[in-house]
Amino acid sequence: MIVTPGKKANEEICKRIKSLFGISVPTPDLRMNNIITSGLLTRKDVKDPDKLRELEVLWGSYDVILCDEVEYCVNSDSGQFLFDRFTGAEKRYAFSGTADKKNAEMITFREGLSENVIRNRNLVKYFGPSTVFRLPTAMRVNLIKIKTPAFANVKFDKSDFEKNVYLNVTTKLFTDPMICDIMVKVLSKFPKTYIPMNNLQSIISDWIDNYFIGKFRVLLICAEGYIYYDLDGSKRKLKDLAEACEYVKNNLVDVIPSTSAGFRALDLPGLENVLLLTGKIAGVVLQSIGRAGRGTIMNIIGLDSISKLKIPVYSKGMEERDELIKSYYKYCDIVESDIYDINL
Repeated sequence: MIVTPGKKANEEICKRIKSLFGISVPTPDLRMNNIITSGLLTRKDVKDPDKLRELEVLWGSYDVILCDEVEYCVNSDSGQFLFDRFTGAEKRYAFSGTADKKNAEMITFREGLSENVIRNRNLVKYFGPSTVFRLPTAMRVNLIKIKTPAFANVKFDKSDFEKNVYLNVTTKLFTDPMICDIMVKVLSKFPKTYIPMNNLQSIISDWIDNYFIGKFRVLLICAEGYIYYDLDGSKRKLKDLAEACEYVKNNLVDVIPSTSAGFRALDLPGLENVLLLTGKIAGVVLQSIGRAGRGTIMNIIGLDSISKLKIPVYSKGMEERDELIKSYYKYCDIVESDIYDINL
């Protein structure tokens, strides 16, 4: 049984199995099967006692469990419900670049019941501690800061800090016309850029409608699937991940904004650039930039104030993202540089 947290990660695993072994998952006899933990408890067959008993017999028959992006599977009620029913499994293997979702640390009993172990107790319960822990090597990581005065023009008011502060601040920042114009210049200089941003309605939609159409060919990754926009703004839903990969591979895509649906597990060919604007925990930051970290060179691009101005929420988050990246990629060749927006 192959377990993933959501549809996108499941698509990636099934695509690789088909490519490597010529096997379509699930197989007709269900001896090789797949399941996602997201939404499991709301499925009609799980809610039906008779059908659930049939499922429990099936789930209990699997000898080997393979789980990808494990930290997102074991820390949900659905995931724990599922893993408790793999009663016949003799071998369980879990995979992730950030099994410790918070700091991407090795999960070990070396220091006893440490904060790390306690934080990951569900993972340890079902799979044990880390048996293989390897940080990336042999990669050049370019940390590029785009220095701009645009942040100074964004004005906040009292209401921005009353409720949903993070959402209010990020929305005001990344829908600001001056900041968006800088983004367009960045995307023109760094083609085929991946942008993780978990706000489709307020931010990504604004980018596409007001700044990207007419300049870039866009592949939007979201819960709905893979949505492609031509230069003229015509929109169509691609069939699946394989078709999306073909578009990227054939240089038909200039920018790839993605909600959290595409932060993990996806392997889009040839990506080297990621524009990183939000996030501060390893399970989000490192997983999302990992979409552009499959080769030997990766450009991680951020926007920064040209002055010492501290931007609410954003400045602190940027510092924490930098710390995570430098720790995780410490065995790589990390090169830091600044580019002033007038030179884009």
